[in-house]
Amino acid sequence: MAVEFIAKTISSLSGNFRLPGYQRGYRWTSDEIERLLDDLFEWNDNSPKGFYYLQPIVVKNLGKNADGIDEYELIDGQQRLTTIYLILLAIKKWLPAPDFYSLSYDTRPESLKYLESLGESPEKAEVEKNRYIDFRYLHNAYNCILDWIGTDSKDALNKAIKLYNLLCDKVKVLWYEASDREDGHELFKRLNIGRIPLTNAELVKALFLNRDSIKGRFMGEKSLRQDEIATQWEHMERQLQDESFWAFLTNEKGKDYPSRLELVFDFMSGKRKSEREKYY
Repeated sequence: MAVEFIAKTISSLSGNFRLPGYQRGYRWTSDEIERLLDDLFEWNDNSPKGFYYLQPIVVKNLGKNADGIDEYELIDGQQRLTTIYLILLAIKKWLPAPDFYSLSYDTRPESLKYLESLGESPEKAEVEKNRYIDFRYLHNAYNCILDWIGTDSKDALNKAIKLYNLLCDKVKVLWYEASDREDGHELFKRLNIGRIPLTNAELVKALFLNRDSIKGRFMGEKSLRQDEIATQWEHMERQLQDESFWAFLTNEKGKDYPSRLELVFDFMSGKRKSEREKYY
């Protein structure tokens, strides 16, 4: 049966999107963000009557939460939805913009608090930006958007208004809602074959979280074990973000490690830098 996508405007998205433990954190850099923003404005200048389509968003409906809000497992589209969320957060510096949707993290709850602090407490966000690798990417992305909008009051306000109107009226995502029978993790793996390569640490994490490699008689047991592994993984990554602990372990620069658990695998491989192939 053919996959059915529904075109939805950004302003029509609602509910809470939960990021499961099998997903890596936000990893867009200024290159992807500026390319998106520049491309959106250039497209609008050349094709003002059409729609600008983002890549698909794949979700699984989890029903309503205790507050009566629709919840979705976000299987594919984390980078795009988080970037749009950050853009709307930056626009709020210049004009009141509603929160169309919210994000939450199954194994990284601190990321949600940090995401909110970017707009509410920028000084606090600046202090904590290097606490976790996810914080650093979110901080850099948010500030990239602010820089792109600019600081000149009149020009920046006009740019923010134009960007907001484009997001509300002209930008659409291709929405696909997986059935209850589909396993989110398995669908995620199928969708991400051939995508941007993961780091060595992320590839190892994917192997650990592969449902087939986890012992357990029942699906529920395997899901609990997946959550446990994902949580422990994040805890180890968090510990390695402690600069004093990192300095005790190595003289390598922390910024050279997209995931600091890479250092552990460097130790385990027993290979010098000059001997390391891409996936050593």
